[in-house]
Amino acid sequence: MKKIILLLFCLLSCAFSASPSTPQVPDTFYSKVSVGQSEGNNYWRGGGIHALDVPNGRERIDLSLEGPNGNKAYHILDRYDLNETFNIGEFNCTEASPNGKLVNPFAWVSMATFSGTSTYEGKQLDDWTYTSGSTTQRLSVLHSNANVPVFYSQKVTYGNGEIALNEITFLEFNTVIPGDWVFTVPQMCNAGVQLLGGDASSVVYYANTHWDCADVSCSSRVPAGSGQPGYECAEFVSRSLAYGGYFSGLSASAPQSTFLNWKGYDLCLTTSLIKALPALAGYKQKGSSGSDVVAAGVIFGNAGDGSMSHTCVGIATGMVDCHNNAREDVSAAGEMYLGINAVYGP
Repeated sequence: MKKIILLLFCLLSCAFSASPSTPQVPDTFYSKVSVGQSEGNNYWRGGGIHALDVPNGRERIDLSLEGPNGNKAYHILDRYDLNETFNIGEFNCTEASPNGKLVNPFAWVSMATFSGTSTYEGKQLDDWTYTSGSTTQRLSVLHSNANVPVFYSQKVTYGNGEIALNEITFLEFNTVIPGDWVFTVPQMCNAGVQLLGGDASSVVYYANTHWDCADVSCSSRVPAGSGQPGYECAEFVSRSLAYGGYFSGLSASAPQSTFLNWKGYDLCLTTSLIKALPALAGYKQKGSSGSDVVAAGVIFGNAGDGSMSHTCVGIATGMVDCHNNAREDVSAAGEMYLGINAVYGP
């Protein structure tokens, strides 16, 4: 009997001490991310999105980071299905031909070893680590679902002892195939030059990926319906249009002071923004109903604080994204429930 009990104890001990299953991060996902980078004494913080669709050869990484010694931005669209890689700037787009085929950026995990457990926001994580040369990568996944990444880090140690660290936290990780709007090639990439007008698809992309940002760098995000007092509605609409190239010479990531005075217009104020819109190439008043809202359109109305007190950006016919409070893909008429004052669009 003692031998049987001892055998059972050994079996149970082995079961509890065994390493968990190796993660297999899906080949398709869309996730908002929070990012931190450091190199020597310099550091940057911010966020963005990472979208992957390996079966169809598409990947997009958009990050905006801020630091005391300057800012960084990565806007990369890989379209292996088109044999093109696009490096997207605020006012330009460079193209190159990718090498080989698109692979899952977490394929290295198959060579990683289980290195222990950690916790994040009360959730137990399993940590997997892989070192090659001077680079160490770590991926932390949910203990309850090994295929859901939560945290990634890459540490590079240079010959002089200096360390570069890249840390990514995955927020709202979704394994469905990302929508086509995520991988839309901006018109300026197709044209090869900056457009004399704008790109509605880029406006929609910016709005759909920034509707819940707490600040311009998107270093943190808020739940739907939450306030964004540091990044209000008119500024959000203006930055969306700027990303699409509608405000000549104005970068979507420019300081707020620049938006406060663009050619004499305060683009952070609804009553001033509406006066600036006719100055944009191709913009005109479309009407005063929700059905007049189109992609890259702008709606003004009353959402509870009076006439012309609120504005949102159109992402599709009759649908808008808004700031303060954060709204995604909501009815234009429903958002301006006390009346629509005007709708503009390209």
